[in-house]
Amino acid sequence: MSHGGGYADVDIKKAINRGFFQGPRMQVSTMGLVATGKGILGSPEVSLPRNYQTVDGPCAARQAVREQIHYGADWIKFHSTADYEFESSGEFWHDRTFTKEEVDAIVDEAHRHKKKAACHAFGGGGLRNCIGAGLDIFEHAIELSDAEIEQVKKKGIYLGLTAYHYSLSEYALRDAKATGGKHNLAALPEKSGRLAVARGVKISFGYGVGPFPYGVQGQEFTYLVKYGMSPAQAIQTATTVAAEMMGWQDRIDSMKKESSRTSSPSQGIH
Repeated sequence: MSHGGGYADVDIKKAINRGFFQGPRMQVSTMGLVATGKGILGSPEVSLPRNYQTVDGPCAARQAVREQIHYGADWIKFHSTADYEFESSGEFWHDRTFTKEEVDAIVDEAHRHKKKAACHAFGGGGLRNCIGAGLDIFEHAIELSDAEIEQVKKKGIYLGLTAYHYSLSEYALRDAKATGGKHNLAALPEKSGRLAVARGVKISFGYGVGPFPYGVQGQEFTYLVKYGMSPAQAIQTATTVAAEMMGWQDRIDSMKKESSRTSSPSQGIH
């Protein structure tokens, strides 16, 4: 997803595909969709480039999806929950953004154009709206119930846990200040993660990018194993499962034995 970069991710993908420079094969989601008041920088007097695209109402949601697809989006990404906080009781609260009708419109319009949809959702009603709409993958799922897992499995929806992302000090410091050290976000994903792994939810590797140096994303594998996967299963989340989620299972991440007239046959990942 392009945070404040407009359609730059589309341009980078096209430049790589056309051979202007080397880079990874990409599927891009351009600007994330948010409701009014979420992810907006600046003030009423000053207009600044925005991290996200704001939409309100099902009609505006469909228009935004069509616009993004026209300009090259492979995926439509939207935020079904936004800010979070811990109540004085310790209850984890997260702000639901779009209405059910808006979520339904976003996912339906993406699928109508044969594109996939992904949502950022911590849990609660925002997450249930995503599941009900039948999107392709939801991310984070800090709170995930048995009933929700059953629906996820029934609909064949993928999950990106991004557990490492929410263990970072940026969140720990914020939570410690807000709750006097009583509660923190990092303690919550494990329960949902273990439940999802145990129940056989299709988990695709995700790390949330976020405020950490590029190249350390492999820390996410540690959490997947901690939550109950074998090392081989954890590797598959970033290879065969991710390829299937992207619809590229016939093109990438298969294992084959190299035919060899050389001295030592080897295994290759393609």
